[in-house]
Amino acid sequence: MIRLILLSLVAAVLFCGCATSPQPPGWPKYRLRAEQITTLTPPNRDQFDASGLMLLPSGEMLTMRNNRDSLLYRIDYLPGGKEARLVPFNDCFSSNQLAALDPAHPRGFDCEGIARDEQGRLYLCEERRRWILRCDPASGKTERLPIDWGMAA
Repeated sequence: MIRLILLSLVAAVLFCGCATSPQPPGWPKYRLRAEQITTLTPPNRDQFDASGLMLLPSGEMLTMRNNRDSLLYRIDYLPGGKEARLVPFNDCFSSNQLAALDPAHPRGFDCEGIARDEQGRLYLCEERRRWILRCDPASGKTERLPIDWGMAA
């Protein structure tokens, strides 16, 4: 239940913060208040700048950091809901896999958002390079999708 509330709160904050035009007259106005704040504790207790949130069909929540590695982390809530541990989720998007995609610049990946398709493959977007990365957890293979952004309208 806490996970659903947290996900709903994050989604509401993101959607409300992205609005650029005023609401039409008569639309309801809501004030968001956090009922609970949960501290995320990374494995090494170092700085963790979360840069994505995804709820899996299993009920697990995933996040990632964008400043040091691009691994996906499962959010394991501890009793009481005040703290959650971040546990590496799988081997997708490991530093070695990403370095192999860009041998000339093996570091400095700035990955954002997380997505998942019907086959269970996971996706990240890399902001600096404008890449979409896909990993198949079944095979462990990480690849860059061949998207030509020059053709985008």
